[in-house]
Amino acid sequence: QADYGIRESVASRGLGDVYKRQRLQIARVTNTAEQIELIQKIKRIDDVLLLIIDNIADLFSFEYTRKEQFNLQQQKFMNYMRSLAELAIDKKIPVIITNQLMTSNNTEYEKFNHSIDNYTHQKIKLEKQQDHYLGTVSFPFSQKTQFYYKIEKIGLVEIP
Repeated sequence: QADYGIRESVASRGLGDVYKRQRLQIARVTNTAEQIELIQKIKRIDDVLLLIIDNIADLFSFEYTRKEQFNLQQQKFMNYMRSLAELAIDKKIPVIITNQLMTSNNTEYEKFNHSIDNYTHQKIKLEKQQDHYLGTVSFPFSQKTQFYYKIEKIGLVEIP
């Protein structure tokens, strides 16, 4: 069951009724065609209040691995991001995405970061540093803000 972990998390927080009333919809896609089509399906749903996309670039980087596919990969991903932005504007909803961070030659980078940066209003990087957790919030035109947090049963909790 693809959404088993989410069901357990929702139940542990006492939000089972929300899930049962189908106020929380979960979709699992296995290729970029499904990922792109899902945007069109969501456009036809009336009461969407928030969209969360986990690991947004993963399928695009997995399906288009050959060098000669680079332009096609970039084109499809940018079209997907544009469709996602249009959905957010049309429905007046926030969109939260997660993305994978990679490291090469001791340099950390985000998959498709230049494409994603064109559409990002705010980024939050969460990381574990030895014995504590650090969050970094960045905006396109202002300084970064950092905070410490802990992970509890209810989720992330900021440490003052």
